[in-house]
Amino acid sequence: MDKRKDIGFIGLFIGIVLIVFWDVVILKSAFLKGDYAQQFFPWYKIYADSIKSFHLPLWTNYVQCGFPLFAEGQIGSLYPLNLLIFFLLPFKAAYNYSFLLHFILAGVFIYLFSRRLKSSSEGAFLTTILFCFGSVYAGCFINTSSLKSLAYFPLALFLYEVYLERRRIGFIFIIGVIAGMQLLCGAMQMTAYALFFYAAYFLYRGITEKRSFVVYARDMALVLSISLLIALPQLYYTFELSRYSNRQIVNLGFSLWNSFNPISIIGVFLPYLGWILVKGSMIYISIIGFFFAFLGSWVFRKEKTVRALILIFVFSLLFALGKFNPLYVFVIKFFKFYSFRAPSRWLYFSVFSLSILSGLGFTYFNLYKEKIPKFITKVFLGCIVLSLGFFFAAKALFYFWSTEIISALKTYTTKYIYGQAHHRYDLDTYLNKSESFYNEILARLSFANLMVVISVVILVSAAVLIYFLNSKKAKLIKFLCFFFIFTDLLVFSYISNAIRNNLASFKNLSQKQTDLISSLKNDKEEFRVLPFGKFNTLPAWAVPSLNAYYGIESTAFYSPLLNRDYYLVVQDLGIVDDSLGILSVKKEKLFEKIDLAGDLNVKYVISDMELENPDLEFLKKENGSFLYRLKGYKKRFEFISSWGGPKAEIELKRYVPGELSLIVRCESNGVFIFREKYYPGWQAMVDGKAVEINKFNEIFQSINVSVGEHKIDFRFQPVNLKLLMLISGIVFVSCLWLGLRRC
Repeated sequence: MDKRKDIGFIGLFIGIVLIVFWDVVILKSAFLKGDYAQQFFPWYKIYADSIKSFHLPLWTNYVQCGFPLFAEGQIGSLYPLNLLIFFLLPFKAAYNYSFLLHFILAGVFIYLFSRRLKSSSEGAFLTTILFCFGSVYAGCFINTSSLKSLAYFPLALFLYEVYLERRRIGFIFIIGVIAGMQLLCGAMQMTAYALFFYAAYFLYRGITEKRSFVVYARDMALVLSISLLIALPQLYYTFELSRYSNRQIVNLGFSLWNSFNPISIIGVFLPYLGWILVKGSMIYISIIGFFFAFLGSWVFRKEKTVRALILIFVFSLLFALGKFNPLYVFVIKFFKFYSFRAPSRWLYFSVFSLSILSGLGFTYFNLYKEKIPKFITKVFLGCIVLSLGFFFAAKALFYFWSTEIISALKTYTTKYIYGQAHHRYDLDTYLNKSESFYNEILARLSFANLMVVISVVILVSAAVLIYFLNSKKAKLIKFLCFFFIFTDLLVFSYISNAIRNNLASFKNLSQKQTDLISSLKNDKEEFRVLPFGKFNTLPAWAVPSLNAYYGIESTAFYSPLLNRDYYLVVQDLGIVDDSLGILSVKKEKLFEKIDLAGDLNVKYVISDMELENPDLEFLKKENGSFLYRLKGYKKRFEFISSWGGPKAEIELKRYVPGELSLIVRCESNGVFIFREKYYPGWQAMVDGKAVEINKFNEIFQSINVSVGEHKIDFRFQPVNLKLLMLISGIVFVSCLWLGLRRC
């Protein structure tokens, strides 16, 4: 390996990243749309504030009337780099630079792995560009926790290849530590997929290197045991939370949702057309990049490592097909494991393999361009012609049979979507979605659409460039290849909706002192806000869980692990979303359950529509949003006498997330109600003695209190947390030390 050249290409890649994401570097923009706004950004704000105060965000009271944020897992509370970055840096810098760091790490690690597999420096650089700016991270199926976890995937494979050469067990310990950190990043599903391919890759490479199965079993057992022990605290509490979530009852339909449609393979050549069929998850590394991948897989097909990559590509693609693959459906049914949805997420590993194969193909082209098999060029050009033919055939089909197609779409929607599990909207909504889907396809087939014209031009230009690859002007052809790939991926970044389209200015979230927010900030009582309406029509500070960023507590919530008991109670009042769809809110339901809203400690209702109800006092209207005060709302802390006697005097001493301390003076026996979510891990003490916590109104906490003055304390302290964290820390440090020592 030429270290100077490698350092130069890695530096060039880092420079490209900083240029592409310059607005992120200077903290002008950030990932602030979609799931980022509703989960990651506000949750990381809570996390950063907690870490800087030297404690973990075990509990937050900003959403769901209280929620065990640590157990949710997606922010990766125990992930070492999160702890370091969010402790040392200001929040906005930590939020942005955490993304940049892991994006760069992903590129550096795959560069090293590509070089290990004998790609040239230029080939490895191409691999890095295709991997990071192709559909892996430009595809919307990857979020910030997935980025962090999967950045380590090529590093683990790289270290295993070094281990096969040097035969030092220390590398296995380090791979175990890496897998443990992947589990801690917060992307459990993607990390589970990575572990599957570790097992498969290690087995295949062990066989090709003629290593015994006993050694393989030992190595894999070490990796799994180390990783699981490191992630034990997170796994334990996330599993506990999942048992109480609204996803307790999942089925085959859930696990097969967002399968990769085989027709979407057209997206390899025409991504703008293929995108609509796959909800974002697709295969794309530029047309020229795909040609080099095809070339690399063919000319190096007898290489052991290349065969391993081809197998990863084949199996990940078959798994991604989901419901379109009968064998995959059979396996899911047989094991009855329905917890992971969106099989299309397996495509990460397909694109990973293609990127490396492309680097190998470019390496071969760079050395032996005159030896490129002619049939490869012919086959690839034939695929481009077929893609264009598919495009024009689709145009003709939608032009001549539009009525029949719309009818077929509506029939399919009525029979196979409406009324099925996890499809919560009414029939009219789904029929309207069918028409919208049809209209979008028409738009993506029209030459009046600039992106359609650009897509066809890119496809034809790629065909011309591939045809002239064996030209004697080697330097010019190499330059044109890279120029074309950069241009192609730039266009793709506008087509996809993950990186570019999820970026927004921090100014969009600036805490403008509007009249509505001022009204809430001036109220010093403990209260919650009920957002009533739609995500896109409510002000930013009312959108769950973005309300946490503004310091406003809300009954609304958005998380895959939304508690089921809470969902069943609150579903008709406003926005409670388990990411499977939101029930449409109706005024009549709100008015019918207005007393329930008051019992949730809701003092204010923010709505995108006018609400006329005697229990709601209109306060202000601003930019289409209506603010109401709910009459007769219940206090956060309340004492109810057992015989209807006088209420108690309550003196609040301390109230922070996960902790409450107060004095209660009562003239009779009764019940003290703490209107915060009932959940395992809460402990209560009266005058220093532990007492039992009971459920109140299905979702809140209460304890029995006798006559007199009492000091009452509530504290959220999950059982065995300290022990599990001690085990995790010991395993992490000892295995990292052993690994480094014995490499």
